[in-house]
Amino acid sequence: MRMRLARKLVSALLAAAVVSLAFIPSVDSHAYAGDLLVPESWRSAHPGPFTIRVTLLVDEEWTALYGPRARGEAAAALDDAAARFENAGIHIELARYETWQSDGDAGSMGELLSAVKDIPPGESDVIVALTAQYHGRIGGISDQDRRHLLVKHHPYRTDLDSFVLAHEMGHALGLDHHHCPHHYCLMSDHDYDPAKHWCPDHLRLLRANAGYFQYAGGTAPPG
Repeated sequence: MRMRLARKLVSALLAAAVVSLAFIPSVDSHAYAGDLLVPESWRSAHPGPFTIRVTLLVDEEWTALYGPRARGEAAAALDDAAARFENAGIHIELARYETWQSDGDAGSMGELLSAVKDIPPGESDVIVALTAQYHGRIGGISDQDRRHLLVKHHPYRTDLDSFVLAHEMGHALGLDHHHCPHHYCLMSDHDYDPAKHWCPDHLRLLRANAGYFQYAGGTAPPG
């Protein structure tokens, strides 16, 4: 008798679980991955590919660290990050390189980013500032205007510079963390290493937002 009751209870619980699973609402992948910045009507008329022009700034600490190799090391980090956007129809090119007198008294990455924001992008779409100052564990930060990014040098893992740069550029193009369950995704909020790719959700949204700077600037890609 008890065995029959136990079996019936287990069957009922399993049935309830199946029913509850059947009614779990689907999650919009764009809503999960970040913000959809470009309307579908514009995307349909402008399929791309798209180019993002970058002004690359290096501060005095970066220059002191690398000396005559400062520009080459900065450009290599940008190139490595840029390679991760090609499969989304986005080409990132170096439009301008400048040295930047950062604030040696800044107490945080946020304060440094505020100084970067005083520099107008000009004809570039995005300003990427590289600093060799150390301000805690934060590897990079991006501004809400989507046009100013700051990346901290990682002296013991220089390959992380390009990972963080790609991550922050992802934020500029609308991507968010949302505690990405794919630990090897570049938008993971807890570990960039050994992230080298986008998860399917973020890649889908990245492709949708690929023309954001052309859309926001009221221009279309050539051709």
